[in-house]
Amino acid sequence: MKKLFIIAIALLSLGSVAVSASQLVKDANITVLDDEKEKVKLEDTPQAVQDALKAAEYADATIESIYLVKASPEYYSVDMKKGEQKFTVNLDKDGKKVVK
Repeated sequence: MKKLFIIAIALLSLGSVAVSASQLVKDANITVLDDEKEKVKLEDTPQAVQDALKAAEYADATIESIYLVKASPEYYSVDMKKGEQKFTVNLDKDGKKVVK
């Protein structure tokens, strides 16, 4: 009976270690997927990006924030608001849309 109790405790301990290890791997994968980004001002973006944001498509929208995403290749992530609708536009240094 004593051996059975010890075996049960050992199995429960191994199960919790396996769960902890899988959670650690899952968290590590999430961290790796995040790109580094730096908040920038509109005037610090390339002229092509500024021109693209002044186009008729975004004329009625308000820029809330702009981030330089340091991925490969780099691009600008622009958070915008038009009325109650919020959306993000991703533009490369030439002002062309980047599909993410």
